[in-house]
Amino acid sequence: MLLFDRNLAFAETDAPECAGRSILPRLVEDDPAGYEATIRAAAAVRNGKGVVWRIEKDGVKPSLLFGTTHLSDPRVLEVPSAVFEAFDHIDTLILELKEMTNPSDMALELFKYPQLYTLQDQRLDQLLPSEETELLATALRQRGLTMDLLARMRPWFIYMSMQSSQCEAKRRARGLNVLDQAVALKAVENGIELVGAETVQEQLESLADVSDRSMLNVLLDLFATPYSLADQSETLIQLYESSDTGMILALLTELAHDKVGLREFLEKLLVERNRRMADRALPYLQSGNVMIAVGALHLPGDDGLIELIRQQGFTVSVVE
Repeated sequence: MLLFDRNLAFAETDAPECAGRSILPRLVEDDPAGYEATIRAAAAVRNGKGVVWRIEKDGVKPSLLFGTTHLSDPRVLEVPSAVFEAFDHIDTLILELKEMTNPSDMALELFKYPQLYTLQDQRLDQLLPSEETELLATALRQRGLTMDLLARMRPWFIYMSMQSSQCEAKRRARGLNVLDQAVALKAVENGIELVGAETVQEQLESLADVSDRSMLNVLLDLFATPYSLADQSETLIQLYESSDTGMILALLTELAHDKVGLREFLEKLLVERNRRMADRALPYLQSGNVMIAVGALHLPGDDGLIELIRQQGFTVSVVE
């Protein structure tokens, strides 16, 4: 069931230009051993299949856990029926950030904390060896950017800013909503209470805690991959459509050269924030009739929201 029809209209006019190709068939061909290792790693991820989960406890109204994706592709706007129907009866929607309904509010909050996303004492080209500086500068030029423009930005901020393909950026420039925003706006339309599982400052602080050296390695990995952002985005969409969050996590690790740096990043991006989200959601879950809608990668794994909510005494089961 589509949350916003205008996203579908955009897809019908721009589909050829937006087309990417899944990287998985090429990974099979280029690195069959790596592909098989990724499949095994994905199978080992606890709760790695499913983006919609029912939360239950005796004497409490059921709630829902929905893993979203921060994309506006019309395919991801086709939400499962359990999610669409939940808007008719839930009392509260818990999002990563309450400001999700208005991106300009998020930007204003961001500007309050420049110390978290800008380098205070050095420039990027002073942190990096000359060959890595040139690699980064070349990659930025290919994206219409310059080293001088971003030399004072923290590596995590550049990395997060580079996650959208050109097609995704064009959709957002036309005013189309990513899935998280679509869910939030649907709740507002239905008069449902919105709650943020964290503040913008808390989210920024978690990301800023990743060391600049580790984040530079993760950023350089992003630029060194042979797969375009359009192809990576298409792969993510296809895996999301198949509810295969375990495979998304496993593929991130397979494509990373600096796996230690990636683990540090994911510890801050996911694990640390998962604990905060679970704690903030608990009072609402104890009342019941809630939907938690956060990025899908917050759900799986030993430290994912599914396991953390189970540890709070709830039964959490996948909705097929």
